[in-house]
Amino acid sequence: MGVYGSGEPAEDPPAGLDIRAASPDSDLRVAFQPGEGAPAELAEWVAEGEILLWIALHEPIPEPPTQYTEWLFALDLDGDLETGRPPGVARINPDLGMEVAIGVYYNPSSEEYMAYLLVWDPDQGGLTPQVGPVRFALDESRTLIGLAMSLETLTQTVAQVADVTVAPQAVKGRAAALADVAGLRVIDFYPDRPE
Repeated sequence: MGVYGSGEPAEDPPAGLDIRAASPDSDLRVAFQPGEGAPAELAEWVAEGEILLWIALHEPIPEPPTQYTEWLFALDLDGDLETGRPPGVARINPDLGMEVAIGVYYNPSSEEYMAYLLVWDPDQGGLTPQVGPVRFALDESRTLIGLAMSLETLTQTVAQVADVTVAPQAVKGRAAALADVAGLRVIDFYPDRPE
């Protein structure tokens, strides 16, 4: 876990950020369907036709979090570095051509969790928000976060906005948890960024 801009180790980071495991494998591969390694309670929560993304944390998320906190996935939906957000544009995607960010954030001002989908728009050269297709779950221990959305909706949206065809067998990604702490943005990646 480190400071977002510099990568320097973060001093006294808040609970609920240190990622123990997540949907992406060590080789960045992401299986959309709950399979081996997926937490059983989330495999039961996800509906037919939905993708499941999950993050398991070492420590529980505070109730409520005391600062802006976000848990997200950067996904390369066709496994092609030439499509999507160019690699290296953000710290999370040094090795991904990222078509979407799917996540959830907690805003202490509104005291609410909000799930979101952002899709890379090559015409605008940026990520554009899409309205309401993502569901969010937090387990009783507050150490497991699940995100789900319709694969059909994701496929259609990415085709329309990013002009990319989702290839479920080729999907790669990285998870991250970040928080604003005393004016600094602190972030943890899973799997870690390449050295």
